[in-house]
Amino acid sequence: MTIDRATDALGVGRDAKHGTARAILSSTGARMAVLPLTGVCSILTARLVIDTYGVDGYAIFSLIAALPFLFPFIDLGVGAAVANAAGALPDRWHEYRETLTRARRVLFLVSGTILVAIIGIAVVGGWPTLTGLPGSATVNWGIAGAMLLFAVAIPGSLGHSMLFGMRKNSWSVWIQGLGPPVTLALVLGASLWAPTIFAALVATTAGVLVSSWTATVVASRVGIVRAARRAAPVTARSSNPVALWATAWPMLVVSLSLPLSFQTGRLVLSWQATLGEVAVYSAAMITFLPVFSIAQVAGQSLWGEFAGARARAESGAAEYLTGLRIVACVGLIGAVGLVSLGPILSGLAVNYAVHFPPELFWILGATVLVQALYIPSGMYLTDAPGLRFQALLTVLMGVFVLVASVLTAEPLGVTGVALSLLCGIIFFQLVPGTIRVRFVIRRHMRAGLG
Repeated sequence: MTIDRATDALGVGRDAKHGTARAILSSTGARMAVLPLTGVCSILTARLVIDTYGVDGYAIFSLIAALPFLFPFIDLGVGAAVANAAGALPDRWHEYRETLTRARRVLFLVSGTILVAIIGIAVVGGWPTLTGLPGSATVNWGIAGAMLLFAVAIPGSLGHSMLFGMRKNSWSVWIQGLGPPVTLALVLGASLWAPTIFAALVATTAGVLVSSWTATVVASRVGIVRAARRAAPVTARSSNPVALWATAWPMLVVSLSLPLSFQTGRLVLSWQATLGEVAVYSAAMITFLPVFSIAQVAGQSLWGEFAGARARAESGAAEYLTGLRIVACVGLIGAVGLVSLGPILSGLAVNYAVHFPPELFWILGATVLVQALYIPSGMYLTDAPGLRFQALLTVLMGVFVLVASVLTAEPLGVTGVALSLLCGIIFFQLVPGTIRVRFVIRRHMRAGLG
């Protein structure tokens, strides 16, 4: 009996399927609506900085703006535990509250430690040296100010994890869209009233701060949280031990390992090929990354669905199958669009200064589709054993993609790097992840858990 027929035979899943479909489509729609707004704001910000502070000023501004992306692991993985606990609401209010309290303590400690380090580096004038930028007080304290805002934002990042678990991923997408408009407004103000670039540099991370804490405030006021708080006994405590690090450490490993696969392409090409190949790859990423992000956001909405199913001791088969079908459709549409329009849009963005190999966007389109097919499995495997499994696969994939890219960059150029990433996702995520999910679901079915 197939998983599909088993869920139908048990009378499981009609509401779950509809809820899952709504969550995915709302997240996808939100992402597609936000992308043009954030894109326009980013372009206007870049133009404003160049016109006001020159090309060198923009180079400094863009480098500082990219610094937070070097630390995807900054929450130490505790957001995974918070998302899983939020997914069990409204039934396990005290477990959720204790998990969130412990996670916040960890991140406030991290934030405080980083704040001290940032100030210490600034006092000795070390930020220009660390970033390779001109050694001036304006640059030194501008970077310090931007990083201080980023450090203050760290505890607030749990707000997005809370929204994931509460099946409000689309809300998280809209809130993240606040970042570029906030940055544009602050940079505009700095350009009008500030005599130097200092205020503009500090403003680079203000959007992250606003987005993070807005998400926390909104998540704290979601109806399911208020209802769970009212229904829970005041003096009761969680009957289940809160194992924060059981999911946090494998999630941390995943966060540390993913950049090996997704962020080293340009660096490998600069080592093994030519700057021309780096330019081609960078130009292709202009259209690839937004399309890729749409597929990822669509799948992320499944985290809360699966966390809720686990809390109810259900297999999550209905949610998985529905999610797989819809996210696969999103990925297929994105892949077709990327193959059809990617060369045109990327070429337009760089004024057709580079030539794309004919097969490049076919490989990138296949990467979007394969990742979309994997994401439901990745979201399903977000309990402690599942995350440990994903951590192992992510490390193996990172090593494979890096080695394969180094070996293929010289003979194949940008095509070799793109093909290495595609093969890594297929062999170290899609295939083993799908096999494990189907094994877990069938084990639940045999146990009669639904």
